[in-house]
Amino acid sequence: MVKRGDSLESISRAHKVSVRNIKSQNHIKGSLIKVGERLKIYE
Repeated sequence: MVKRGDSLESISRAHKVSVRNIKSQNHIKGSLIKVGERLKIYE
């Protein structure tokens, strides 16, 4: 769940996965994520 202040970079560092991996798994084109959005993260 995306919290206020989160970015793709901070989420990727916290879960030790690449930004590219998060974007491809969640079908994100740009770098914009919204507060409250649920992201799938497979490590």
